[in-house]
Amino acid sequence: MSIKNKNLTILSEVEKFALYGLPDFDNDQRMEYLIFSEQEIAVFSSRPNIHDQVYCALQVGYFKAKHNFFQFSWEESEEDRSFILTRYFNKKMSPSRTRKDSLQSLLQG
Repeated sequence: MSIKNKNLTILSEVEKFALYGLPDFDNDQRMEYLIFSEQEIAVFSSRPNIHDQVYCALQVGYFKAKHNFFQFSWEESEEDRSFILTRYFNKKMSPSRTRKDSLQSLLQG
């Protein structure tokens, strides 16, 4: 005996992810959304340390793509983070701080 769900399904899981999930950029999209104007660079450069600067840069790029802010782990953003570090910081960083710390710092600044 099967039980039928009487709730209306408006969006599939794939459609929900496409609208609300963290962007999954390919190389061309990285060049479009993670190349920043001088004004955008000034925004993330004003953060107090490299971790917060990279986190802010990711949020700016993700916002440009989806008009939304996201909570994400460093592992989820590894390729995008690497692109930003290589292009704007010429160095690597460790994922030692939590995303909550980064979000809190971003909101305070």
